[in-house]
Amino acid sequence: MLPAVEPPDSSGADFLGDVIIRPVSKISPAANSLELHIGLPKGYKFVEEAPFIFEVSTDDSSAVMIDSSSTRTPASLVEFPLKVISGKATLQIDMNLFYCSSGKNAVCFPKLVRLVLPVEIVKNGAPKLIAKYTVDPGL
Repeated sequence: MLPAVEPPDSSGADFLGDVIIRPVSKISPAANSLELHIGLPKGYKFVEEAPFIFEVSTDDSSAVMIDSSSTRTPASLVEFPLKVISGKATLQIDMNLFYCSSGKNAVCFPKLVRLVLPVEIVKNGAPKLIAKYTVDPGL
């Protein structure tokens, strides 16, 4: 018998970054990916030397399964494969991003963000789960 697994804590109490809770997304049982769009304000850029680190989890793997963690080359679009079964689940994406100001004297910054994405699997739902996040340098 496998030990019980604690669902992800979406309250943010143990997380040191920004916590953003999105409204429920309705996705199709045929959905097979999560598209994460990451935007930067004008005057900032991603740098290849500083990879993104993601920790992805679900509170109900009998509804939605997703890869648990990865390191990715910085990009404004990151995709994660999903296996959608049925029901409802909450996905949590903890992101460790790095971005830099543009120009001769560029300064780089880390950004810790937790996206909480509740999903419901429905017959006429979206063909993929799409999440958007724009870095706010002021936070």
